Order: sequence, then C-alpha cells, then structure tokens
Amino acid sequence: MCLIGLAFGDQVTKQLESKYASISSAFKRQDIKAISDLMAPDYVIHLENGMTMNKAKVIADYKTQMRMISTPNWGRKILKTEHKGGAVVATVEGRFTGTVVGPDSKRHQFALFAVAADAWKKTGSGWQLLSTSVSKRQATMDGRIMRIPPATK
Repeated sequence: MCLIGLAFGDQVTKQLESKYASISSAFKRQDIKAISDLMAPDYVIHLENGMTMNKAKVIADYKTQMRMISTPNWGRKILKTEHKGGAVVATVEGRFTGTVVGPDSKRHQFALFAVAADAWKKTGSGWQLLSTSVSKRQATMDGRIMRIPPATK
C-alpha cells in the first residue's frame, strides 16, 4: 500500500515538474498565453508581505517583467507534494534570474529566491494552477539584497 502511494506521488511530482518547466520555457519565449492557460480563471497569489493578487494582476506583472528582463531563467525544485482536499499542494523552491537595465542605463543582474506552496488540480485538460502562497522571498540586484515593500492597504 505504501509503495502504491509513493509511486503515485512520484508520478504527480514528475507531472508537476513538467508544468514548471513549461512555465519557465514560456516565460523565456514571452508566451504569456501559455502561462495564463495553466492558471485557473480564479487563480490567486498570496505574498508573504500580506499582498494578494488575482490572475489578471499576476499576468499584467509578468508582461511587465518580460519587457524589462532579458536572459530570464526560472528554475524550480519541488520539495514535497501532498494531497489537500481536491488539490495537490507542491512546496516549491524557486530561483528567477535575469538581466535588467537600470535607471543608470547600465545592465544589472537581478535574482529572486522564493519558497511557495502551489495548489494544483488535475482537470480533463491536465493540471491547472489554483493558487500560490509565498512563504519566503528575497530579491537581489548585483548581489545586494533589495527591500521588498510591505503590502499597501
């Protein structure tokens, strides 16, 4: 019985790793539709600073980032998966890097490290991302830690 559960968990992890790779690839190609299609219509992200964004806001932010960041690389590692209700929650460690041009007209290396819990649901057309809850984020520019502002109410 334990082996069946383990095999199922491994299969789910591999399927979700494929979805994360698809998101990373789509970001590099600036294919916002491919990313949007993986998100549920009511997708929401909860950030550790108290801010919450719906799908439309997340997609708008991704479009801005795609315009500003060259040579993006968005790697993720699934730390664990667990079933919660009708969803699978993947705890994921992610590192996003890229080059940005600053107000000084110089190129700078940007990096964002985050840990999040992503809720996924298997639908007739495949896996769909329901929500993300970020528990930790740290951004750097040229190796220096950047301050992430608190949520505005």
